[in-house]
Amino acid sequence: MFAHLASAPKRRIRARRSTREIGATLVEFALVAPIFLMTMFGLVNAVWFVFETQAVTYAARAAGRWAVAQANYDPTTGTVQCTASPATPAPTGMLQAARAAAGPFAGAINTGTLTTSTPSDPAFGLGCQVTVKLPFSFFGGIFHIGPTHVTSVATDYVT
Repeated sequence: MFAHLASAPKRRIRARRSTREIGATLVEFALVAPIFLMTMFGLVNAVWFVFETQAVTYAARAAGRWAVAQANYDPTTGTVQCTASPATPAPTGMLQAARAAAGPFAGAINTGTLTTSTPSDPAFGLGCQVTVKLPFSFFGGIFHIGPTHVTSVATDYVT
C-alpha cells in the first residue's frame, strides 16, 4: 500500500533561518549576556570574599593563641601585656602564626594589618585580643565598589 513511498528518493529538508531570526537572536544575546556575566562574576566574587574572611579569621585565631601563650604576665600587678600595637610592631612569632593560618593571603599579613589589645573581662580574666585587617576590593577594583576591608577579631584569655 505504501510501497511507492519507500522507493521514492528521500529529500533533505534543510531549515533556513531568515535574517530577521538571526538578528533577533543576536539582540536577545546582547540583552542577556551582560546580566548573565555580571551574575557569574558576582557569585565568584562573593565566594572569594567568604574565602578571604575565613582565612583572616583563622589568622586572627592563630595569632591570638600565640599571643596568649607568649603573653607577658606580671603576677605582681596582675596584668597581661600583649606586644603588638600600631606603635609597636607585632613579634615575629605572632606574624608567623598568623601567616601560617592565612593560606594564600599570608603575604598580605604584616605588622600594619595585625594589632593587639589587652581586654579585661572579670568573667574570663586577662587576655589578648588580636585584630587582623586585610583590604578587599569587589570585582578586583574594576568598578570601584569599595574598597573595603575584611576584619576579624579573636580574643583569647590566660588561664
